[in-house]
Amino acid sequence: HSVGRRVFAKQKIVFGLYHKNLGLDIWESETPAIPIVLGEKEKVYYFWKALLEKGIYTIISIAPGVPPGKDLIRTAISAAHTDEDLERIEEAMAYAKSKI
Repeated sequence: HSVGRRVFAKQKIVFGLYHKNLGLDIWESETPAIPIVLGEKEKVYYFWKALLEKGIYTIISIAPGVPPGKDLIRTAISAAHTDEDLERIEEAMAYAKSKI
């Protein structure tokens, strides 16, 4: 259960980083798979590309794989992510947001 608690604690941190600090729409996700809904495939592409520049690997999901207007980036957090990883991810997310 300690691994599950660590994952849950990290999810709460990430929820705060993505949703509150950066103002990203994460569909109120409370699972390790956290979508970042950007709405337009062009925004998704530039956001994804900016994350990749910073060494953060994510997956693009666009219509018809998601509902129209809900194009998104798929991310995932695990117990293996360190506090330093989370800081690096937050910095990359802020950078990516500045590019859209």
